[in-house]
Amino acid sequence: SSNEFNNLKDYVLKNLNSPYKEYNYIIENNDTIEKILKKYDVANEDINTIASLIVKKKLSNIFARTEVKIIIKEDNGSNRIVSLSYPINEIATIEIKKNKDEFILIENTLKLEKKEVVLSNTIEKNLYSSALEAGIEPNIIVAFADMFGFEVDFQRDIRSGDKFEVYYERYI
Repeated sequence: SSNEFNNLKDYVLKNLNSPYKEYNYIIENNDTIEKILKKYDVANEDINTIASLIVKKKLSNIFARTEVKIIIKEDNGSNRIVSLSYPINEIATIEIKKNKDEFILIENTLKLEKKEVVLSNTIEKNLYSSALEAGIEPNIIVAFADMFGFEVDFQRDIRSGDKFEVYYERYI
Protein backbone atom coordinates (compact mmCIF):
# COMPACT_ATOMS: atom_id res chain seq x y z
CA SER A 1 0.00 0.00 0.00
CA SER A 2 3.04 2.29 -0.07
CA ASN A 3 3.21 5.10 -2.58
CA GLU A 4 6.46 3.78 -4.10
CA PHE A 5 4.96 0.34 -4.71
CA ASN A 6 1.82 1.83 -6.34
CA ASN A 7 3.99 3.97 -8.61
CA LEU A 8 6.04 0.91 -9.62
CA LYS A 9 2.90 -1.13 -10.23
CA ASP A 10 1.39 1.63 -12.41
CA TYR A 11 4.64 1.95 -14.38
CA VAL A 12 4.82 -1.80 -15.07
CA LEU A 13 1.16 -2.02 -16.13
CA LYS A 14 1.46 0.97 -18.47
CA ASN A 15 4.55 -0.43 -20.17
CA LEU A 16 3.29 -3.99 -20.48
CA ASN A 17 2.70 -4.43 -24.20
CA SER A 18 0.65 -7.34 -25.42
CA PRO A 19 1.52 -8.63 -28.90
CA TYR A 20 -2.23 -9.04 -29.56
CA LYS A 21 -4.39 -6.19 -30.79
CA GLU A 22 -8.13 -6.31 -31.34
CA TYR A 23 -9.90 -4.11 -33.88
CA ASN A 24 -13.55 -3.55 -34.81
CA TYR A 25 -13.81 -2.12 -38.31
CA ILE A 26 -17.06 -0.83 -39.85
CA ILE A 27 -17.18 -1.83 -43.53
CA GLU A 28 -17.45 1.03 -46.00
CA ASN A 29 -18.66 1.01 -49.60
CA ASN A 30 -16.32 -0.84 -52.01
CA ASP A 31 -14.33 -2.46 -49.17
CA THR A 32 -12.99 -5.97 -49.56
CA ILE A 33 -11.42 -8.19 -46.93
CA GLU A 34 -8.06 -7.65 -48.65
CA LYS A 35 -8.38 -3.84 -48.49
CA ILE A 36 -9.39 -3.98 -44.83
CA LEU A 37 -6.46 -6.20 -43.84
CA LYS A 38 -4.01 -3.98 -45.76
CA LYS A 39 -5.22 -1.01 -43.66
CA TYR A 40 -3.90 -2.86 -40.60
CA ASP A 41 -0.56 -3.77 -42.28
CA VAL A 42 -1.28 -7.49 -42.16
CA ALA A 43 1.39 -9.68 -43.78
CA ASN A 44 0.69 -10.27 -47.49
CA GLU A 45 1.01 -14.03 -46.98
CA ASP A 46 -1.91 -14.00 -44.53
CA ILE A 47 -3.99 -11.71 -46.77
CA ASN A 48 -3.49 -13.96 -49.81
CA THR A 49 -4.24 -17.15 -47.88
CA ILE A 50 -7.42 -15.71 -46.33
CA ALA A 51 -8.57 -14.21 -49.63
CA SER A 52 -8.15 -17.50 -51.51
CA LEU A 53 -9.93 -19.40 -48.71
CA ILE A 54 -12.88 -16.98 -48.81
CA VAL A 55 -13.13 -17.04 -52.62
CA LYS A 56 -12.88 -20.85 -52.72
CA LYS A 57 -15.82 -21.15 -50.29
CA LYS A 58 -17.73 -18.36 -52.15
CA LEU A 59 -18.09 -16.27 -48.97
CA SER A 60 -16.56 -13.00 -50.12
CA ASN A 61 -19.77 -10.94 -49.89
CA ILE A 62 -19.43 -8.24 -47.28
CA PHE A 63 -21.89 -5.42 -46.76
CA ALA A 64 -21.39 -1.77 -45.90
CA ARG A 65 -22.11 -0.70 -42.31
CA THR A 66 -21.46 -4.17 -40.87
CA GLU A 67 -18.61 -4.88 -38.48
CA VAL A 68 -15.47 -6.93 -39.03
CA LYS A 69 -13.70 -8.11 -35.89
CA ILE A 70 -9.96 -8.60 -36.30
CA ILE A 71 -7.37 -9.91 -33.84
CA ILE A 72 -3.77 -9.38 -34.92
CA LYS A 73 -0.53 -10.57 -33.36
CA GLU A 74 2.67 -8.63 -33.93
CA ASP A 75 5.31 -11.20 -34.86
CA ASN A 76 8.88 -10.11 -35.70
CA GLY A 77 7.79 -6.72 -37.02
CA SER A 78 4.87 -7.97 -39.12
CA ASN A 79 1.19 -8.21 -38.25
CA ARG A 80 -0.25 -11.72 -38.48
CA ILE A 81 -3.95 -12.60 -38.32
CA VAL A 82 -5.07 -14.60 -35.29
CA SER A 83 -8.82 -14.30 -35.87
CA LEU A 84 -11.19 -12.57 -38.29
CA SER A 85 -15.00 -12.60 -38.25
CA TYR A 86 -17.72 -10.85 -40.25
CA PRO A 87 -21.44 -11.35 -40.96
CA ILE A 88 -22.55 -12.52 -44.41
CA ASN A 89 -26.27 -12.10 -43.70
CA GLU A 90 -28.67 -11.62 -40.79
CA ILE A 91 -28.15 -15.10 -39.36
CA ALA A 92 -24.72 -16.27 -40.57
CA THR A 93 -21.21 -15.19 -39.57
CA ILE A 94 -17.88 -16.25 -41.03
CA GLU A 95 -15.06 -16.86 -38.57
CA ILE A 96 -11.49 -17.45 -39.70
CA LYS A 97 -8.97 -18.59 -37.10
CA LYS A 98 -5.33 -19.46 -37.36
CA ASN A 99 -4.46 -22.90 -36.01
CA LYS A 100 -0.70 -23.47 -36.04
CA ASP A 101 0.26 -22.65 -39.67
CA GLU A 102 -3.13 -22.91 -41.37
CA PHE A 103 -6.35 -20.97 -41.37
CA ILE A 104 -9.66 -22.62 -40.52
CA LEU A 105 -12.91 -21.16 -41.85
CA ILE A 106 -16.07 -21.74 -39.81
CA GLU A 107 -19.55 -20.65 -40.84
CA ASN A 108 -21.67 -19.97 -37.75
CA THR A 109 -25.43 -19.94 -38.25
CA LEU A 110 -27.88 -18.74 -35.64
CA LYS A 111 -30.53 -21.26 -34.78
CA LEU A 112 -33.88 -19.54 -35.03
CA GLU A 113 -37.10 -20.77 -33.51
CA LYS A 114 -40.49 -19.96 -34.97
CA LYS A 115 -42.91 -18.40 -32.54
CA GLU A 116 -46.58 -17.90 -33.37
CA VAL A 117 -47.97 -14.60 -32.14
CA VAL A 118 -51.66 -13.73 -31.77
CA LEU A 119 -52.52 -10.25 -30.55
CA SER A 120 -55.85 -8.50 -30.39
CA ASN A 121 -57.36 -5.26 -29.17
CA THR A 122 -60.38 -3.00 -29.44
CA ILE A 123 -60.03 0.11 -31.57
CA GLU A 124 -60.49 3.32 -29.60
CA LYS A 125 -58.98 6.12 -31.72
CA ASN A 126 -57.46 4.43 -34.77
CA LEU A 127 -56.15 1.04 -35.84
CA TYR A 128 -52.47 2.01 -35.72
CA SER A 129 -52.45 3.33 -32.14
CA SER A 130 -54.61 0.42 -30.93
CA ALA A 131 -52.27 -2.07 -32.62
CA LEU A 132 -49.24 -0.43 -31.00
CA GLU A 133 -51.04 -0.53 -27.66
CA ALA A 134 -51.62 -4.28 -28.14
CA GLY A 135 -47.85 -4.78 -28.62
CA ILE A 136 -47.79 -5.26 -32.38
CA GLU A 137 -44.56 -4.05 -33.98
CA PRO A 138 -44.88 -1.13 -36.46
CA ASN A 139 -43.50 -3.17 -39.39
CA ILE A 140 -46.18 -5.83 -38.79
CA ILE A 141 -48.91 -3.15 -38.74
CA VAL A 142 -47.68 -1.77 -42.07
CA ALA A 143 -47.54 -5.27 -43.62
CA PHE A 144 -51.06 -5.95 -42.31
CA ALA A 145 -52.35 -2.70 -43.85
CA ASP A 146 -50.63 -3.50 -47.17
CA MET A 147 -52.17 -6.97 -47.35
CA PHE A 148 -55.71 -5.83 -46.62
CA GLY A 149 -55.54 -2.36 -48.19
CA PHE A 150 -57.66 -3.37 -51.20
CA GLU A 151 -60.31 -5.15 -49.14
CA VAL A 152 -60.73 -2.75 -46.22
CA ASP A 153 -60.96 1.03 -46.34
CA PHE A 154 -58.99 1.78 -43.19
CA GLN A 155 -60.38 5.31 -42.96
CA ARG A 156 -64.11 4.64 -43.52
CA ASP A 157 -64.76 0.99 -42.61
CA ILE A 158 -63.10 1.01 -39.19
CA ARG A 159 -64.92 2.56 -36.24
CA SER A 160 -64.29 3.03 -32.56
CA GLY A 161 -65.27 -0.14 -30.69
CA ASP A 162 -64.34 -2.53 -33.56
CA LYS A 163 -62.14 -5.43 -32.55
CA PHE A 164 -59.21 -6.90 -34.45
CA GLU A 165 -56.92 -9.88 -34.09
CA VAL A 166 -53.56 -10.31 -35.82
CA TYR A 167 -51.77 -13.64 -36.23
CA TYR A 168 -48.17 -13.80 -37.47
CA GLU A 169 -45.01 -15.85 -37.13
CA ARG A 170 -41.87 -14.44 -35.63
CA TYR A 171 -38.39 -15.94 -35.62
CA ILE A 172 -36.31 -15.55 -32.47
